[in-house]
Amino acid sequence: MWNFDIQFTYPWLLLLLIPAALCTFIPYFKIKKRYRRTRNRIISLVLHSIVMTLAITMLAGFHVNYRVPNDNNEIILLVDVSDTEAASQESRDAFVKAVIDDSMQDNYNVGVVTFGFDQTYAVPLTQDTENAFNAYLSAPL
Repeated sequence: MWNFDIQFTYPWLLLLLIPAALCTFIPYFKIKKRYRRTRNRIISLVLHSIVMTLAITMLAGFHVNYRVPNDNNEIILLVDVSDTEAASQESRDAFVKAVIDDSMQDNYNVGVVTFGFDQTYAVPLTQDTENAFNAYLSAPL
């Protein structure tokens, strides 16, 4: 896990832990000392403390945020370069360039496969995204 954060939607509700602790411990300490340390009283005290803490954290909107980085992302573009798509060549090349440029910022491996008459592995998977678009343009159709 990466960037592990614990957050509360309403953190001011955590102040309810103080009266909850008082309501738990004041009756416990009002009991005579010889009856205080029985198994049932201690189990009751611990369970009451746990339940009150969990209930108050739930009311406060407890949630955990974390991010797991994935450094092994790969993008393979499948590009139609057939004769029927000749009219949209500029927009297709602009889209491929935009995807390759975006993958440069996120450190993705990029590959391009072109198809039309025959499929061609125009750009093998590479992290060198600066030269990937030029390799795509110079690939045989």
